[in-house]
Amino acid sequence: MTLKNSFFISISFYAIGIFLFYNLYSKQEETNQIEIQKGSTGFISFVFASHADGMNKSLQAEKISSVEGTIAEEINKIRNKISYPAQALEDGLESECEWSIVIDSKQKASQVKTIRACKYKIFDEEFHRVIQDWNFDLPENTVLQIPVSFKIK
Repeated sequence: MTLKNSFFISISFYAIGIFLFYNLYSKQEETNQIEIQKGSTGFISFVFASHADGMNKSLQAEKISSVEGTIAEEINKIRNKISYPAQALEDGLESECEWSIVIDSKQKASQVKTIRACKYKIFDEEFHRVIQDWNFDLPENTVLQIPVSFKIK
């Protein structure tokens, strides 16, 4: 074996040893959180952590599903509060509508935007009548998408 080959082999073993030592014995102390807001999901939180941190994954999943469940309940409460306008019922009017709202610090709807416009203004007025006085049980800056189907059965 030449001096050149033995030098190369010893450097290789040294590099492999350092790599293995670092990966096996290093402990990651930080976790990074990313919050994503979109649509009616409110927020989803991803936590990146090593196994040594002892993250309880079922607890994280429970927290996320709890928030999603609360948002779904809130949307259903709003939908149940919206009445079919009497004049629209008499005239046989129907429409599919959808709005987006952001919850402010006073637990009120702010930034109300129309995603899918109603065919008739009477339905839009009914939605705004209900939403203007609504007190939400969700965190500030939660974004909700509220679809409402005005159909006569």
